[in-house]
Amino acid sequence: MHLRDLARVLFAHWKVVVFLTVLVVFATSYASRKAVPRYQSSATVQVSSKQALTPLEAMRVDEMAILQTDPVLSEAMVLSTQALALRVVDAVGLQLAVDDWQLSRATFLYDAQVDSLARPDSFVLELKGTGYQLRSVAGGTLVAAGGYDVPAVGSGFSFRVREYRGEPRRARVSIMPRLAAGNMVRGGIGFAVPPTTSLVNVTFTGTDPSLVPEILNEALIALQ
Repeated sequence: MHLRDLARVLFAHWKVVVFLTVLVVFATSYASRKAVPRYQSSATVQVSSKQALTPLEAMRVDEMAILQTDPVLSEAMVLSTQALALRVVDAVGLQLAVDDWQLSRATFLYDAQVDSLARPDSFVLELKGTGYQLRSVAGGTLVAAGGYDVPAVGSGFSFRVREYRGEPRRARVSIMPRLAAGNMVRGGIGFAVPPTTSLVNVTFTGTDPSLVPEILNEALIALQ
């Protein structure tokens, strides 16, 4: 087939070519708009191992068995445990979440405190004028209201609302199960141990740019 033959085929079916081109461009643009952006924080920590500092002649048999594994990697594996994830959840109040991934939690609230036994529920946070209102999605019951200096207190949770002076604004927030929040933490943590070092490279990846570094910091504090 010569270029002239190829050009003749394309010219004969130019409508199909144009249609497919427009379709691909539209699908790519739509997918990029719908894609959820993800953010990542990273840190490097040093792990001290008691086994690495103990003379061989002073070790017991069970301690010698531990040395058959990488002691630094063993310490780093704690990052993937549920116990550590739940400590992070409680420290950051991660059971309280903003349901819209396009909105950062820190935009609306801070100092979130959630009891580990708080029941899952959904609310609408309304910001207007000099104060706020927090209403239950089920029935629209008023849960809390007041000025921006008054904490919002509900059944098993509390948080402070950031001062907002613009046009009235709404955000949907919810209380998620503690284990679900812990699984979110575990799913976002990653780590790697460079060979022949006592260093651990730790990362956390998530969708809220304000919470990602905070969660990583709390995970490292819990590890310590």
